Amino acid sequence: MKLGMTRVILLTGAVLSLGLASGCATTSQQSAPPAAEQNTAAKDAAAQAIADAKAAYAEAEAKGYAWTTTGPLIAKAEKAFKAGDYQKATELANKAKAEAEASINQYYLAKGLANLQQLQKMKSMMNSDQLAQLKQAEQYYSESKGKPLYDLTEKLLAEMKGAKMSSYSVVKGDTLWGIAGKTDIYGNPFEWPLIYKANAAKIHDPDLIYPGQDFTINRQASQAQIDAAIHHAKTRGAWKLGEPTSSDLDYLMSGPAQ
Repeated sequence: MKLGMTRVILLTGAVLSLGLASGCATTSQQSAPPAAEQNTAAKDAAAQAIADAKAAYAEAEAKGYAWTTTGPLIAKAEKAFKAGDYQKATELANKAKAEAEASINQYYLAKGLANLQQLQKMKSMMNSDQLAQLKQAEQYYSESKGKPLYDLTEKLLAEMKGAKMSSYSVVKGDTLWGIAGKTDIYGNPFEWPLIYKANAAKIHDPDLIYPGQDFTINRQASQAQIDAAIHHAKTRGAWKLGEPTSSDLDYLMSGPAQ
């Protein structure tokens, strides 16, 4: 009897031990992610990093600003990926992407600077809001923010080019004919008499103007005044440098400057 009871107790203990061992093993498997899943996640992350690097590099190449070191970095990332070293592949791809983005920023900085230099020559034509935008653009340049600089200067430059000038400073080689023909003045050289009349106190002979003279550009001319200016330009007659013609004087007396 004693032997039988001993065997029962031993068997019971063995069963309990197996149950505990089994329970421990199950708990351990649930808390640790399978190695296969971890590897798949690393592989997917590396593949995405390489794809992102390639996209950024393609944009840099299209703009003609790609660095010579970026392509080889991507090639190394792809080699590491094929070898199953996904961590290294991700690191190399991220470095390549950073290089490509830096080169794209250089592109926008160069384009933005060219715009900025044009805009700085137009300061005298700007209103307070446009001057504030110009100041912001200069700040973007000082902070090397290429895309914001480019976007802002493109917008402001288009706005300024679309605006009509209300004043003009004469430079060497200018004529009233040439000034009136400028797209941001009248866009029609035959309208030069409008400038002549608006600045009669500064212009003795419309055929003789000087660098540094500042002319008011009449933006309020009626259609009748524009027609009269064009008519005078086409029928002015013979002229002599240094002297206004009689028709010039008649035109000045024909009506108001505005």
